[in-house]
Amino acid sequence: MDSITLGSFIREKRERLGKTLRGLAAELDIAAPYLHDIEKGNRTPSEKLLPAFIKCLSLSSDDETALYDLVGVRRQGVYPDLTAYIQQSNLARVALRKARDCNIPDTMWIRIIESIDNGG
Repeated sequence: MDSITLGSFIREKRERLGKTLRGLAAELDIAAPYLHDIEKGNRTPSEKLLPAFIKCLSLSSDDETALYDLVGVRRQGVYPDLTAYIQQSNLARVALRKARDCNIPDTMWIRIIESIDNGG
């Protein structure tokens, strides 16, 4: 995902579906110039608009995650799909701070993710 931008991701998904910029903008209920600015990398869609992008572009769960990651990069590390969860979960905040303070390596994160995938 290093070379892809949020705008190019959205444009590629739109074009893959054969949708015009104006057509997608109409589906999203936004102005075409606003969508054009998003695709050119000049603007970032609002958090409220992201579910509409997911629906209108028929994104898979992997593509949905990629979209949120690209938005998070543009927002300097604020990932809109995780913010509410982190705010609501005291244990998630504790775990992330401990991981940060201990500077846990990727190998440990992989084990944590595998444990979650296997139901704990």
